[in-house]
Amino acid sequence: IDWTLNVGGRHASAIPAFLVPTFELTILGAALGTFFAVLWRSHLPEPWHPVFEVPAFARASQDRFFLVVRADDPGFHPAETRALLVTLGALEVHDVPR
Repeated sequence: IDWTLNVGGRHASAIPAFLVPTFELTILGAALGTFFAVLWRSHLPEPWHPVFEVPAFARASQDRFFLVVRADDPGFHPAETRALLVTLGALEVHDVPR
């Protein structure tokens, strides 16, 4: 038996029926692409960082906070930065190996 797709007198390839899903999938793809691009550019998630190896970092989520000064900053000078942090009242200053 030869059954045709044309049951209600419509075309077999009706373009308007595919416009809405195409538009919605385009929006979904753009949203997902933006989301993953933001994660990639901000280096998230970062499951391990060298500062996690400092023993005092365990209290950072309880009653302390950490200030990280990167050594690749052009204005970074180890002795001056350490002295500045101590004069500002830092309880501890740690050098974190990379």
